[in-house]
Amino acid sequence: MFKIAHTHDDMGWIKTADDYFTGANAQLEHHGVQYIIDTMVEALKRNRERKFTYAEVGYLTRWIETRTQAEVNDLISLVQNGQLEFSGGGWVQPDEGASHYIDLIDQYTLGLRKLNATFGTTCGHPKIGWQLDPFGHSREHGNILAMLGYEALYVARIHHLEQDVRVKEKRLEFNWYPSDENPSRKLFTGSLINLYTDPPTFCFDADCVDPPVVANPKFDNYNVDDVIARLKAYVEDFRIGTQPHKHVFMPMGSDFHYQAAEKNFRNMDNLIKVVRNKTDYNIFYSTPACYTKAVQEAGVAWTNKTAPDFFPYASGTHSFWTGYFTSKPACKGLIRQSSNIMNAMRTFNAFALPSNRNEHNTPEEKVERACGLAQHHDAVPGTCKEHVTQDYNYRLLQGWTAAEGVFQESLQAISQKAKKNNQQFPPQTFCRYLNESSFNPFHS
Repeated sequence: MFKIAHTHDDMGWIKTADDYFTGANAQLEHHGVQYIIDTMVEALKRNRERKFTYAEVGYLTRWIETRTQAEVNDLISLVQNGQLEFSGGGWVQPDEGASHYIDLIDQYTLGLRKLNATFGTTCGHPKIGWQLDPFGHSREHGNILAMLGYEALYVARIHHLEQDVRVKEKRLEFNWYPSDENPSRKLFTGSLINLYTDPPTFCFDADCVDPPVVANPKFDNYNVDDVIARLKAYVEDFRIGTQPHKHVFMPMGSDFHYQAAEKNFRNMDNLIKVVRNKTDYNIFYSTPACYTKAVQEAGVAWTNKTAPDFFPYASGTHSFWTGYFTSKPACKGLIRQSSNIMNAMRTFNAFALPSNRNEHNTPEEKVERACGLAQHHDAVPGTCKEHVTQDYNYRLLQGWTAAEGVFQESLQAISQKAKKNNQQFPPQTFCRYLNESSFNPFHS
């Protein structure tokens, strides 16, 4: 039994990304991601056996940039000793239905670049795709992950009828062949049961009301026998019959879980202890990469998936997640336009060859972060609150302002090199009002 402790931290949904990170506007949603990472680090330091999986590099970067070097060093140590594993590796957990493949690649580039710069290219480099909450899954995204060298992809939202068939036929895990240009390119893929949340009655988070594991018989509410009975029912009645092997992927986490991480881990410690003492199950903390290695070595003849992708997504008989393909079109258009500006900015900057900048400097990265954030599976689809959409738009337009400065410097450098003089280049700006039906630029 592979216990996968994780948290799913949306970079904007009910609150903005910054509000989620800081914990602000608690009347809307009380979670603060910075505290999740804080308590996760401290909990892992207390017990070498504990492991954790994290995905959202955008939040992780905010945490690294606001903590002391000693705290960052603690995080690095946890990565190096294998207790903390990164899955996904993108700036966000991106949408796959309304996003453009260029933007998908860019947000993975940004996230992986940050991980490489902080943790190196070995221990901190993700091996597993981690798309737990996007509303359907595309071949092109799977193809991108395969070309990036990922070993597997785990998803949690496929059409409920296909999920039912795969459960019945023990085909929740399979080899996906997502490429037309290279038919041999494959990506091992697994669809999780019960979305990506804890097993029923085993949620130990501060947000949950499931009973704790009381392993000490001195207490009146000692419940080891009940815990074992519930776990056996989960494994033997709910899991083993759905898969062709006896390795159980056991997610322990959900949206913004582990804000008080010691509570989660203390109960999981007790669960591991009583299960080892009372059953023949081999239960332990693990990671998606370790689980993937184990099932790949299980000698299973996996089924294959070639043709279509996992769209449209339906979570129930009358619950089709297709409206987001076209909702909030102004935001979708702004995201594409911002992506074009970002790539044009990179081109001009490369031609200008500025001597006082490194490859990844502040103005360019402001645009990259805004575009990367907009690929989140509640951003470009438009499945967030309206004030959150406005925040995404604001960040994109702030990126335009940063890009204007880069364009100005680049064009001036190119002009001066071509003309061999130091003449100032005329100021360059982006008009923010071109989408208005009637607009006089001379009156702005």
